[in-house]
Amino acid sequence: LRKFDAINLKTMFRMVQAGMDVEHILQHINQRCRHQIFFDIIEISE
Repeated sequence: LRKFDAINLKTMFRMVQAGMDVEHILQHINQRCRHQIFFDIIEISE
């Protein structure tokens, strides 16, 4: 991941841990990176 993507990933993962809705979180992620970040989260969560 590029540094910017990694920052988004860390932020998103904290939101997931806090119990926030994934669709709500995705609204905060750069549109271009959205799908890759989402799949990274799936891998981390499993």
